[in-house]
Amino acid sequence: MYDSVTPGDLPADAELVAAYVDGDYANVAEVRFRCPRATIARITVTGRYGVPVCDCETGDLTPLAAVLWARTELDSGRLPTIYCNLATWPTVKRLAGVRGLTGRVNYWIADWGLGRPASLLPGAVAVQYASDPVSDLDTSIVAGHWPGVDPPLTKGFLLMLSDRQQEELYAWTKEIHAALQLRSGHMPQGSYSTGEQVNEILKRVAADEPKA
Repeated sequence: MYDSVTPGDLPADAELVAAYVDGDYANVAEVRFRCPRATIARITVTGRYGVPVCDCETGDLTPLAAVLWARTELDSGRLPTIYCNLATWPTVKRLAGVRGLTGRVNYWIADWGLGRPASLLPGAVAVQYASDPVSDLDTSIVAGHWPGVDPPLTKGFLLMLSDRQQEELYAWTKEIHAALQLRSGHMPQGSYSTGEQVNEILKRVAADEPKA
């Protein structure tokens, strides 16, 4: 995924980009024009409701304000993501825990010193690992499905995947199923070997599974 305060710096053929709905760098319309095929992760810096991502940085929302925003989003049936840097993340998670939100909030974490990580940080749905000082182009790795940003998983979405993608998805889903059984002790037993069964567990993970 890419984001930039200068939409012209974004790759025009990008499939996933982020853009601001408010603040000094509001640029959703420009980003949509620049990247017409892309899914846009919309970001609020003021705590606007109904936007899937809030920006918790100096000059934007404080950790407490971000958590209170997330609580309102959850109470409204939406799936919020808080963007913050790696150093601020423990504070945000602690405040979320105090308000009973542990495992209910997604996190997009920024750490430009990481280099491209081989995988997501545990508990994060996205990791911003690079920022070009010349073009202001930021780059992130993102989970295969971003709740609240990507369209909800639907009953027939597997039909859009290739055979190889379905096989990989089955393997990944079985691993999730086994991990959830070990942790919660109440997941149903059984083989997830059909498209509908895989889809059901994925929808449960996307909607309910704690992100830490």
